Amino acid sequence: MTQFKDKVAIVTGGGSGMGESLCRKLAAAGAKVIAADIAFDDASRVVEEIRSAGGKAEAASLDVTDKDAVYALVEEVAQKHGRLDYMFNNAGILVVGEVRDMAPGQWEKLMAVNVMGVLHGTLAAYSVMLRQGFGHIVNTASMAGLIYQPVTAAYVMTKQAAVGLSLSLRAEAAALGVKVSVVCPGLVDTSLYTNCQSAKADVQDVLGMLPVRACSADKAADKILSGAKKNKAVIVFPLHARILWWAYRLSPIGMLKVMEVLTWAFRKKARNDEQQGVCIDEL
Repeated sequence: MTQFKDKVAIVTGGGSGMGESLCRKLAAAGAKVIAADIAFDDASRVVEEIRSAGGKAEAASLDVTDKDAVYALVEEVAQKHGRLDYMFNNAGILVVGEVRDMAPGQWEKLMAVNVMGVLHGTLAAYSVMLRQGFGHIVNTASMAGLIYQPVTAAYVMTKQAAVGLSLSLRAEAAALGVKVSVVCPGLVDTSLYTNCQSAKADVQDVLGMLPVRACSADKAADKILSGAKKNKAVIVFPLHARILWWAYRLSPIGMLKVMEVLTWAFRKKARNDEQQGVCIDEL
């Protein structure tokens, strides 16, 4: 991890989950970390603990949907530290539910955070990195960015946009000194699921359809930093995600049939919950 020593890194969503773990591990490796989060108290807690452990970190209040605020933070960090080595566009949200049940506001919020938030961070960092002639942009997408899956179509759409942006930009940026990677994790144990919105769906019903175990946020951060160190184009983990990706590429139509079965199972479970009086969120 010596590659990160004395490097300057911004991590959006740095106040919890994978973002928090990234901040801690980068700081432990000797990087100067800016933990940016809309929940400033969470970012401040992470920074205070990093500093107590001897690391270098700063907290920043940031709403990634605010283009001007993102550009201002990136420029401020680059000017203050004289460089920006890494931009981890990690902030994201999840909404579960069938397309027919999604409210317009839920689509708009997903687009604002998962697409435009990543775009703002990418373009702001790319501008700085082009000037200095080096840097690495690491965008967090999801396994959903590589395959399709039911009951999260809106989320899938946003994550596939992040994958498309990242890989297209990687091809353009390679000869200009800037690296671009996209992170596509499977199930990770973070607050993404506990904080998600729903449209006539229970996130536990969705997770219950998946016969896999979530990996920890710390393990996820290790995989991300290892992939970034190797300059991987697509960073896929854990094992169940890599298997699923290979299965999809081997048989896209076969995967579609599997997804149809999962949709049937989800609807059956949702009907049973309603009959038993289980609360299904409606926004």
